[in-house]
Amino acid sequence: MAADAGRTASDVLAELDAEDFISLDAGGGVRAAYPFSATETRHVVRLRARL
Repeated sequence: MAADAGRTASDVLAELDAEDFISLDAGGGVRAAYPFSATETRHVVRLRARL
């Protein structure tokens, strides 16, 4: 947990956003965690199942 490392969740999210691992909206909520988005985009992710 972030608190166990002496950090807040907001600090960790801000760092992930700055390093381009996730994208935050203006309110600090997660807008996208690549390759997935909380809002509709023109992009499509296709996963191929391996048998």
